[in-house]
Amino acid sequence: MLNIVEPGLLDDGIAVAMSRKSSAAEAVAEIRGAMPTDELALLIVYFGGCYDAGALAKAMAAAFPGVEIVGCSTAGELTPEGICDDTVVVAGFGRDEFTAVTRSITGLSKLSMRDTHQFAADAVREHRERAGPHLRRSDICDESSTNHTFALLLTDGMCHPEEKLVCALSGSLHNIPLIGGSAGDGLRFRNTHVIHGGRAHSDAAVFALISCRFPMMTFSSSHFSPTPVKLVVTSADVDRRIVKELNGAPAAQEYAAAIGLDQESLSPRCFAAHPVAVRVGGGYYVRSIKEVNDDGSLSFLCAVDEGIVLSLAEANDIVGTTQKTFDKVRSAIGVPRLVLAFECVLRRVEAELQQAERKLSDIYKSNNVVGFHTYGEQFKTLHLNQTLSGIAIGR
Repeated sequence: MLNIVEPGLLDDGIAVAMSRKSSAAEAVAEIRGAMPTDELALLIVYFGGCYDAGALAKAMAAAFPGVEIVGCSTAGELTPEGICDDTVVVAGFGRDEFTAVTRSITGLSKLSMRDTHQFAADAVREHRERAGPHLRRSDICDESSTNHTFALLLTDGMCHPEEKLVCALSGSLHNIPLIGGSAGDGLRFRNTHVIHGGRAHSDAAVFALISCRFPMMTFSSSHFSPTPVKLVVTSADVDRRIVKELNGAPAAQEYAAAIGLDQESLSPRCFAAHPVAVRVGGGYYVRSIKEVNDDGSLSFLCAVDEGIVLSLAEANDIVGTTQKTFDKVRSAIGVPRLVLAFECVLRRVEAELQQAERKLSDIYKSNNVVGFHTYGEQFKTLHLNQTLSGIAIGR
């Protein structure tokens, strides 16, 4: 277990702790010993797939009564020790410096846009009533400006609601930036959970509005460029994010041919090294492939639709691009007190292939990053793949 600050103390209203204990009860007990339990407004919790999500949620609620707690399962954790697996990492926010309103959204598979708009509007209204001096007249936050309020969204990574949910929430958030990630389960893609109110949930999301008196900056880092190789989606199961055909041929067969492999050789390593991207507005955004199905179709981690043109993408320098992102953060707000970050699991696979994981881990440690490896990243009005996205909090 490692603390950024001494046990029992908040530094600028923020404390971070982690545990490698194998059971949920032992991990929470260790974290409780490192956190100032009577000074907290909010805890954000990320945990590896080795933990019982329900037991961990219940233990956290019992250890920190009266504190708002949100969190999710991961495909790997970003901790004070860098990139890790099978740990619990917690970021705590002091009640004198931060205001937080949290909610859970259940039944995502039957999500109503109207109800979600109302959900967000009610949360914003309550937050404005409670936040008081932490709010400012402007909530605008982008790569060139700072603000004092943001929205956090953590979703079940297996029920495919992200695009619809982000769209519905953003309409009621006005200029409040939305960041977050889709819960993970390693590279197993079986069971993912979010936690809130002392319980673990599936087919659900947790949402928080957070304000403080410190400068903040959102960011999203991608290191891919499109190539001239084009793959047109000619048949797809849109609701399930499955592409059946590319360029009129079986999807896996056509994709494999485009990257110079046979279909039997396709794996997460191939998908990480050779993603495809779609043009949206003036930019290209990766659409990550999750797996090959038995019928030769491809499952994706992001929305797909018939008729869209996918460009095979090539990687640039992942370490250099990431360092430039944090250089930009430091130029805008100084050395960050904390960075809440969401990194696609396939970006991690790619870093391992390039033997760049240690260099990335060092960058994260030096910038006080806490986060997790995701099945997709929420950034403002978009659901993204194979990025490092998040928000940096200054001093």
